[in-house]
Amino acid sequence: MGIYANVLMRPMRDTVVFATVEDAVDHFAPRMSADTLQQREVLRGYFREHLIKQGNELTLPGTSTYAAIWWRK
Repeated sequence: MGIYANVLMRPMRDTVVFATVEDAVDHFAPRMSADTLQQREVLRGYFREHLIKQGNELTLPGTSTYAAIWWRK
């Protein structure tokens, strides 16, 4: 068809901060389709190991990339 998307890739440097492990589970469960108690427990275990305590907050280290995709008319 000759219609090509414009794609812009950018690094994501935002730090995600949570008050509790359960807050992290609540935030990420919908994004990962973790609907069952067993799936949520897997997330809980991951966050217990990977969240870093900084003062009264828990942060999730790491980097990510996001993409903006659009088409011109």
